[in-house]
Amino acid sequence: MSYLDEILQSAQGGQLVSNLAQRFGLSDEQMDRAIKALSPALEVALSNAAEQPLLFERVLGDIASPLRAAAFDDPGAAQDMDSLAQSRQLLDDLFGSPAAAGQVVQVAARESGLRPDILSQLLPVLVSVLIGGLFKNVSNRGLGGVLGQLVSSGALGSILEQMLGGGRASQPEPAPMPTPQGGAAGGATGGGGLLGGLLGSILGALLGGGRRPAPDPYGGPFGGPMGGPVGGPMGGPLDLDPGAGRSQGLPDDMDQASVQQAIEEIKKTLQIGRGSGGENAGARSDFESILGQMFGKR
Repeated sequence: MSYLDEILQSAQGGQLVSNLAQRFGLSDEQMDRAIKALSPALEVALSNAAEQPLLFERVLGDIASPLRAAAFDDPGAAQDMDSLAQSRQLLDDLFGSPAAAGQVVQVAARESGLRPDILSQLLPVLVSVLIGGLFKNVSNRGLGGVLGQLVSSGALGSILEQMLGGGRASQPEPAPMPTPQGGAAGGATGGGGLLGGLLGSILGALLGGGRRPAPDPYGGPFGGPMGGPVGGPMGGPLDLDPGAGRSQGLPDDMDQASVQQAIEEIKKTLQIGRGSGGENAGARSDFESILGQMFGKR
């Protein structure tokens, strides 16, 4: 099970499926199929976004938005008009074009047996819940303010621009859309995925390469990390390089150690990764093909 799936299963006191089934006039079994059909597309889209500075900055900006806070716990807030509008804009950015979004929905409809129009309405609700869960995770560790300040200061965009070779230029023109192939063929990339790797690189840029990689001592997104300590048996949370100076572009009123801690914790939070395939391996392969073509990945 991917991290994103764990967030969705934990949302609204574990009642997300039932709440959404009632809202959309479906059975719990139908809604469960719908969520399972759509969640791999969100995983792939978020992983692709980690390679695009503007998109990655947009994702972090959404996580830092207080508007998102309640959607994880409150069914009404997850369907708030302002939050849904923000989610639709994020989906437009993540999928890259209406054509790609349409193909994503068609693949999910094939996998779930549900109408595409229902899935199109469901997608922004799932995004609101997901971002709300990430916001809660970060905020419950006392790091939401640091992330919000980093995003609002503009320092994050500068760091991403440096890390990706000045890549804040416009996104690449969409490539021709592939035809989904379906079936059980196609694999999925395991591990932490691109989000974890890019955040590790950002951390290196902030601190001059001063943080050594270490395994996450926690078992899941809402076990230890939601309120647990930072660091633990690894030898402390910061582990700074004594020779590292203050990062260029970091606002004067921001503490470098706090920024380092925030980004390291967000790295753990956003290591969504891609699931191991299983029953949705064919759909995941199609999503990777559709969305990979949008961003020039072959």
